Amino acid sequence: MSLNKTASPSTANVGDVVTFTITLSNAGPNPATAVSVKDYVPAGFGSITAISDAGTLSGSTITWSGITVPVGANTVTRTFQATVLAPTYAPGEYKNTAQVTASAVYDPDSQPNNMVNNTPAQDDEDDAVVTVLEADLSLTKTVDNATPNVGSTVVFTITVNNAGPDAATNVAVKDLLPAGLTYVSDNSGGNYNDGTGIWTIGTIAAAVGSIEITATVTTSGAKRTTRR
Repeated sequence: MSLNKTASPSTANVGDVVTFTITLSNAGPNPATAVSVKDYVPAGFGSITAISDAGTLSGSTITWSGITVPVGANTVTRTFQATVLAPTYAPGEYKNTAQVTASAVYDPDSQPNNMVNNTPAQDDEDDAVVTVLEADLSLTKTVDNATPNVGSTVVFTITVNNAGPDAATNVAVKDLLPAGLTYVSDNSGGNYNDGTGIWTIGTIAAAVGSIEITATVTTSGAKRTTRR
């Protein structure tokens, strides 16, 4: 009997829900009966839900019992979902292991419940690896004239940098002009909403993106624009 484990998606962001699928197959010659499988969900995943086929959850371990695996092409599957948590350490690969822990029928190339990760001679356990993406964003803002006269225009430049190592997705920046400044234009190609102050960037590769916002000064005194 063999066990195969997959994750979908295999590349995820914090907050994504990952579906794990365990597939049991049996090369025979007899059906495997009274089979038990355990899945050891690692740190980095939470909200374990949608456990199929009456599997039970204890702590972070899921157990399925009383499984019969027929001979041949008719495989048996078990599934569950888990949410990717914000890591307490550097993101990277989260490895989720499942193993056959019991079987009433002898299997010549399996040692149930021994937790030897992916020993080539044993096919009753497998890992599904989820790669958690990481992007290190930073933002700076400058103005071309910090002491303008009333009626003149100023240009604010906002620069967002992604130090990587992965692309950042669904990125947005808020910069709403305060009283005393009237919006004139920007160079974002329609991605800045002067009513809400939202600059919709979308995806930033491991590189730099910037926007220039031009405004007219309508009153005297200090003006503070805030970005976040």
